[in-house]
Amino acid sequence: MASMKKFPVAVVSLLFTLFSLAILPPKLALVSAAITTPKAPCAEIGHLLLHENVTYVPAQLAYNCLSSVPLHVAEAKELHRSLRPYLKWQTTFPYVKDPPAGYQMPAFDFWPAFNNIGVKLSNTAYSSEWEFGIDMLRTFNNVHDSHTRYIMDVVGKAFTFRREVALVSISKDGYSLPLVYIHDDIQRWLTGDILFPSAVTTINGQAADLVLDSWMRIGPHQDPDAMYNTLFWSAPQNTIRSNKGLFGGSGLASFFYPGSQTDIVFANGTRTIYDNVADVNVDFGGVKDGESFYQKICNKRDQDNSAKPSSTASEPSVINIATSGYPLPVLRHPQNYIAGYYLNSSSYNKVAILSIPSFVSGDDEKEQTDFERIARDFIHHAKAAGMTKLIIDLRGNAGGTILHAFGLFMQLFPHLEPWGASRFRAFDTLNAIGKQVTSLADAFYNGTNTTGVYHDATGREPFNHHLLVNAQSHNFTDWSDLYGPVSVPCRDNYTHLMRYNLSSAALLAEVGIDPIGKHPATEQPFQSKDIIMLHDGDCTSTCATFSDLLQEQAGIKSVVIGGRPQYAPMQAVGGTRGMEVYDLDWIFTLMNDTWHSGTAQQQAEWKISAPDLGTVSQEPLRRLVQAEAGSLNVRDSILKGQAAGEGLPSQFLWKPADCRLFYTAEMVGDCAGGVEEGGGCGVGEEGVGRKGERCVVGGL
Repeated sequence: MASMKKFPVAVVSLLFTLFSLAILPPKLALVSAAITTPKAPCAEIGHLLLHENVTYVPAQLAYNCLSSVPLHVAEAKELHRSLRPYLKWQTTFPYVKDPPAGYQMPAFDFWPAFNNIGVKLSNTAYSSEWEFGIDMLRTFNNVHDSHTRYIMDVVGKAFTFRREVALVSISKDGYSLPLVYIHDDIQRWLTGDILFPSAVTTINGQAADLVLDSWMRIGPHQDPDAMYNTLFWSAPQNTIRSNKGLFGGSGLASFFYPGSQTDIVFANGTRTIYDNVADVNVDFGGVKDGESFYQKICNKRDQDNSAKPSSTASEPSVINIATSGYPLPVLRHPQNYIAGYYLNSSSYNKVAILSIPSFVSGDDEKEQTDFERIARDFIHHAKAAGMTKLIIDLRGNAGGTILHAFGLFMQLFPHLEPWGASRFRAFDTLNAIGKQVTSLADAFYNGTNTTGVYHDATGREPFNHHLLVNAQSHNFTDWSDLYGPVSVPCRDNYTHLMRYNLSSAALLAEVGIDPIGKHPATEQPFQSKDIIMLHDGDCTSTCATFSDLLQEQAGIKSVVIGGRPQYAPMQAVGGTRGMEVYDLDWIFTLMNDTWHSGTAQQQAEWKISAPDLGTVSQEPLRRLVQAEAGSLNVRDSILKGQAAGEGLPSQFLWKPADCRLFYTAEMVGDCAGGVEEGGGCGVGEEGVGRKGERCVVGGL
């Protein structure tokens, strides 16, 4: 690790563009695929696990096992059919089908593609259950929204694929177009073990750029530069979770078979072959063939599908690892979700860094309150310490609890009212739930009944309209005032725009979060000209909302790093900009609870006006790899400038960063190292601006 005193120079000269190195584990010796007794591939895996004490197997063997799992046509058809009531909650299908100018992904008509899966099932066109599951996964992925996904048990419950190699994309000098290198090679060069390595030219006999373009499209982002970045090992991604990049097998790539080997040829003519592996995640006891695999691992009826609402796309499992390469933190979240640092250079001794890899997802109350406390206290501490400049590092942020975005914005800009408008798709089920929840909540508020479902109803925003205000910051008079619907020609029907009533004690009490705290800011701690956002395109959901608030309302400029090897603008936010995601189990809970709270007369009426309420099936929940693996974008974010027209969701707007940088080798090795020559974008004495020309595109 580079010395800490090098950190200020590196951070200022390249706008503090990378966290420190997290070394990949040593390569594991690949177990032999040779089995003394011929067996079915699934049985071979069971034999290896039992007799060779391994936790992974050759990728080819895992693929052969998955390919042997027979398609259960009747069950697959029922799953496909039972997903339809859930899919009605998705807000963006009409826009993905016919996207506006500037949208970076190809048009995709979801419903014909989804219906075609049903046709294939009827024609027994799938050779295995796994092939059916992969087709489902690809269909949802083509929406390019990480809120919108369905990952079946057969796809990822038993195995997750990975390569024993990770890549990086770097520019030799920060200006020349980046090339692709092996991450370990760059690491060894940084420690002086080898000369500067040779770039990757081909992968498995194909041009590297073609292979990478194909693999990056596995990712769910809506921007190709952000998708490209997710291919590679990234220090910010490793701050709170282990991540080798999509090419290495992290994220959604772990569900796709990468082949048996990764054969890499370099520009100097040398060649390295890596054996690909599959981690085994379940007990294989009793699994003798594809059919027994299905019976043990797929279509389970005893899974715990406890429901809860989600605030953003689910994140990978979080690990608490050291944030090496930063100075000692002033304050740091125990899980590294947020941390504050000061620069210790004599030239830049008034610069604070607020690193936010996550806005915290999940129900852990302490993790949520720790985030609030650290954000609030660090800002106060920074001002007391005489800091006058602030870098907000949002690289690799997968989102989290939406109220943290509003709370942090209000701490930084106490005199600005955050906009944060959103809308749902307006359809019969939503309307029925809204009417019922409103009546139950009203009964609770007026004291008619204060128990059970009446109390639960008060927290079910947006259906309890008392927790929201309209675009003009006025209270909704009743549910119909919120619901509308508003018809958008050639698109769909939507609710009226809604915003969180952040002054409502009821809202904060129901969600259990007080993002402003007992000591809200009264003065703006940093001038807008003295704040920069740092991005890598991998900013999703709540992160996107926060970024939009800073840019749209406070005029904060952004710097983005990485992307495809081209001199062209790049978006700061390349992940989903949807305001809210619902897991499928929460959608089931909303529909099922509403049905059972109704009288016999109401249920009779709902059978006609909202028939899905009483017939929604749990089958889609049973077939998930895990509860969070099935979700939909239910709430569009609508920026203020779009509110007067059709209300184009921010998901479909193209918003380039003010400045773009390329990664360098030194930035891969240590966020502190490698740019002692000075210059570059930074925070100068007069605020955000150029301290020498470092932006490869744009400027500050």
